[in-house]
Amino acid sequence: MKKIALNLPLFWAVIIFILFINPQIIFAQRYYDIGRPMVAFYPDSISTRNMHPNLSNPFTSSDSILKFDPVTYTGKLHKETYGFFRGNLFFDDHTGTHIDAPNHYVYKDGDRKKLLSVGELTVDQLTGPLVFLDMSSRNDRNVYPEDIKAIIDQLQNGAWLVVNFDLAKHYGTESYSTKNTPGFPEETCQYLADLIDNKIINIAGIGSDNGSTDIVPNFKNPETSCHGLLLSKRNILLIEGMGSLLELTKEKGNCELIVAPLKIIGGSGSPARVFVRCE
Repeated sequence: MKKIALNLPLFWAVIIFILFINPQIIFAQRYYDIGRPMVAFYPDSISTRNMHPNLSNPFTSSDSILKFDPVTYTGKLHKETYGFFRGNLFFDDHTGTHIDAPNHYVYKDGDRKKLLSVGELTVDQLTGPLVFLDMSSRNDRNVYPEDIKAIIDQLQNGAWLVVNFDLAKHYGTESYSTKNTPGFPEETCQYLADLIDNKIINIAGIGSDNGSTDIVPNFKNPETSCHGLLLSKRNILLIEGMGSLLELTKEKGNCELIVAPLKIIGGSGSPARVFVRCE
């Protein structure tokens, strides 16, 4: 039998080249943090309860983002507690990257207690396969029924639909104002509701990098908005204000979304860490 000589240097060169162009072979799982940082400020001097932020005095080296989701932090060193640094935080429960619970939108005052609060959301609702929709290259970046039809087969098994409007880079500017941002028109909210009712799709929620899933005209009749039709009536959770989704536009693997809000009893929402795991 003829022996075949193995050229070891060439063999390892080929292996290294393959791993260089396809690092996923080694790094089978990839993680992305797609939440925005919360910017905290010390309270102003006229705040009797230390609840109002002084926007010119950010905590540590945070950059001041005027009028956008300010958080007040009263942190200081407590010598009487053996040198522990601690403080109080004051913020809206829909600050920064946050999740809306079904009781965020209420048709009648008495309905609020019947709707799920953020503290009642389950792990199954807060995790699921990620379906990515990139609208960043279009002039009209609103999501229409035709866009949903193109991915309808993927919206199964408690999936999370994550939409990139390419808005995160504008956060902190007037161009990020909800009045000007794209989102889901009323017709798309109704279309998704019909798909859910007919058991054609099975989704846990919708996330995006804009300030509101709904476009502003939807709130002329909020009962037919996505907040009314999907969040309140069908327990489809909404994540708003995500950070940059640019890395996900390059991702080719299968991904899972993981959202971790505060477990606030009765809360209508919560700032949240949002992670994506791909393989």
